[in-house]
Amino acid sequence: MIRQAGTADAAALVQTMNQVEQESGFMMYEAGERRMTPEQMEKRIQQLLVQDNSNLLVAEEEGELAGYMFAVGGNTNRSRHSAYLVIGIKAVYTSRGIGSALFAAMEQWAQQQQLVRLELTVVKPNTRAVRLYTKMGFVIEGVKRNSLWIEGEYVDEYFMSKLLNDHEPEQPTADFPELHTDRLRLRMGQNEDAASMLTLYGSEEVVQYLPLSSFTTLEEALDELGWHRSIFEKQTGIRWLMEDRRTGRVIGTCGYLEWDHTHRRAELGYDLLSDYWGDGWMTEALECILRYGWESMQLHRIEAKVDPANLASGRLLSRLGFSLEGVLRDYEYEKGTFINLAVYSRIRNE
Repeated sequence: MIRQAGTADAAALVQTMNQVEQESGFMMYEAGERRMTPEQMEKRIQQLLVQDNSNLLVAEEEGELAGYMFAVGGNTNRSRHSAYLVIGIKAVYTSRGIGSALFAAMEQWAQQQQLVRLELTVVKPNTRAVRLYTKMGFVIEGVKRNSLWIEGEYVDEYFMSKLLNDHEPEQPTADFPELHTDRLRLRMGQNEDAASMLTLYGSEEVVQYLPLSSFTTLEEALDELGWHRSIFEKQTGIRWLMEDRRTGRVIGTCGYLEWDHTHRRAELGYDLLSDYWGDGWMTEALECILRYGWESMQLHRIEAKVDPANLASGRLLSRLGFSLEGVLRDYEYEKGTFINLAVYSRIRNE
C-alpha cells in the first residue's frame, strides 16, 4: 500500500532509511552516517507536509514500511514548479513493483499540485535504478562528474528529469511496423529503453561476435537507439527491439540494415541476451521478420555476415534456409585484429 506519511511514521521511517543505507552502496549517506532521531524526523515530516510542492510517501507491506519517496519542492518563486525526488526500498522488498508504485503515486500527486518538473540524481553504476527511472519516463539531462566518493573512488552521477506537461512523442512512430509472435512483441526502441540496451550490449557474451565493444554508459545505449531511429527514417534499414510479452523485458534486437531498394536486398542482423539462448527465441523472431521482409519490404535477397567462429549463428541461419556462399577473408578490422566473415544468403521463394 502506498500512502502519505504522517508524524506517527517518524521512528519507523528513520529505521527504514538507516536499513536502506546499510544495504545499498548507492545512497548519499554511508551506512551509519545518518544521525537523525525520530524527533527530528517528526519535525521534518511536519515541514514537508505544510508545503504544497513537497510530499513524503511510504510503501507499507503487512504493517511494515518497505520503502519511501521524498519530494522536496523548490523554495523560490522561480523553482516552485519543480520537486527533487529521493527514493529508497528495503532489499527484501525489491523486484515487487514498489518503486514503480511510488513513482506513479508521486506523479499523480505532483500533477494535482500543478508541478511541472520532477528531478533526481543517480550514480551511474546503479543500473537497476537507472532502468526503473527510464521506465518511469525520466530522461538523462547530464552527468555530474566525480560527484560522490564511494568505496575509494570518485563516481559520476546522472542528472535525470521528467516534465509532467511534456506530452510530445519522442519521435514519430505511427508508421513503424510493430510485429507479434506467440512470445514476442517486436517494436521500435524508445529512449526509455536505454537501460535495457545497456544491459544487452554491456554483456561480453552478447558482443563477442559483434563489431562493437561492450557498452559501459547509457550514452552509448542512447546512441544505439538513435541509430535505430536514423536507419528507419532514412529507409536504409529497420531494427526491432525484442520484448518478452510475458514479462515486458527487452531481451534482444533484430532487423535489417544496408537496405537496397533498387536491388531489393538487405542484410540481416540480430542479438540476444545469453539467458535466452537455446530456447528458440531468435528463431521465432527471425521467422517473423523474414516474412515481413518478403511480403512488406518486397525483398528478393536477404543476406547475413557472421564470424565463422560463431557456430551457433551459422546453425541458426542454416535452419532458416540460408545457404553459405563463402568466406570474406580479413574482411573487417575489429577489436585489434582482422576477421573473416562468412556470407549466408536466402533468395525469395527458396
